[in-house]
Amino acid sequence: MSELSKRIGEYLTKMNLNYNLIEEKGQFEIPYKIEGHDHCIMVSIVGKWVSIRAGILQPDKAPKGKEIELYKLLLLSNHTVPEVCFDMDDQGYIGTSQEILTSALTFDVFEEEFFAIPYAISHFWTKIMPKFK
Repeated sequence: MSELSKRIGEYLTKMNLNYNLIEEKGQFEIPYKIEGHDHCIMVSIVGKWVSIRAGILQPDKAPKGKEIELYKLLLLSNHTVPEVCFDMDDQGYIGTSQEILTSALTFDVFEEEFFAIPYAISHFWTKIMPKFK
């Protein structure tokens, strides 16, 4: 385990979070229940970056025929809500992510960026998806 991985594990423990370390992937997986939905926040070291991300919505769960409206609301949230960053992978899975330059990794920075993930997920379920029901 690298020194950075040890430090991330210490930070997660200090934050009282349960996690699994998948050493072969070099990834921490933190289960989270947010607004009644199960999510997994993943923390990994990617080159000079600590990547913190979580999937939110599978492509087949997006409101049919209203995808453009959904994407507009996600982009608007990126612009207007501090620390919210929605994204999408190449399979169309909507997620959220934050990155930290490894040279800037301190507990305070990690904690702030980490908690931006459940905040963004909560925003998605409470402010964005209700517009499609």
